[in-house]
Amino acid sequence: MENFLSSLGFDVITTIVSAFIIFLCRNFIMITLSYIINLFSTDDVNINGVWYGRPIGDDYEDPNYEEKIIIHRVGKNVIGTVETINGIFKNRKYYFKGKFCNLTFVVWYKSKDNKNMEMGNYSLCFLNCGSEMEGYVTYYRDDKKEMKAAKYILKRKD
Repeated sequence: MENFLSSLGFDVITTIVSAFIIFLCRNFIMITLSYIINLFSTDDVNINGVWYGRPIGDDYEDPNYEEKIIIHRVGKNVIGTVETINGIFKNRKYYFKGKFCNLTFVVWYKSKDNKNMEMGNYSLCFLNCGSEMEGYVTYYRDDKKEMKAAKYILKRKD
């Protein structure tokens, strides 16, 4: 076999080494290009805007309970508000800020004497973004006891 290739002008070792070098160069170029593309591209996911929805679970039996969530994203940073517009917790307003797609925010609401009160810490991560979002919230009370995760389904109405 070696005599056959060398009779055609190929050296077997040179061919193997050349193929290996070409393979390494191709991989290096592909990795470098994907890094450069990711470096200059922004996330396609547009979560900015007004969303409506509610957590789903046993804790939210009130069928009228609904939240209006206003999200503003700048790069990897996210700020916004959550307002309860219907149901048992009507007119509570929460403010949050964090990093996309792992929002951590402190929840505040107005008490009856119009003072801000901290309600607890929420951690939120949206799984799918587009015209609908699905995510989970794990919330903590003031006593730092972790409550169970609630599933959110949100839809755009704007």
